[in-house]
Amino acid sequence: MGQTRKLRGGATPSQIRAGLRQRRSKSERRPRKGVGALYSSQAAEYMKMIMKEIKEDVEALEEMDRKIREEARKRKENMEQINEAEEEDAEALEEMERKIREWEELERKKKKLEINKILAGLFSELNIK
Repeated sequence: MGQTRKLRGGATPSQIRAGLRQRRSKSERRPRKGVGALYSSQAAEYMKMIMKEIKEDVEALEEMDRKIREEARKRKENMEQINEAEEEDAEALEEMERKIREWEELERKKKKLEINKILAGLFSELNIK
């Protein structure tokens, strides 16, 4: 027998043919990913698990939404109370300012009256002398 000619990185033609017979399809060489890699019973369980997780996520989101709405309602009520308190404070402040102006006016009148008494006393002394 003669020498066999080596091809493809040192493989003989018979080795190449044997390798071609053993070659698998692309999907057999790589493991499949996701639901397709599972058997049908596993796929059903996997889908149930996913649906359960989705349901839990939806419930959690609904709970968060409810809490956010509740917090927003409380803040709105607080803001209304603050606004009412500010209005009451503003009215009280106006009342206090009015009373201060009245008091200042009374103080001015009192000083004028005292000055008038002093002047009247001086004039009466001048007239007597």
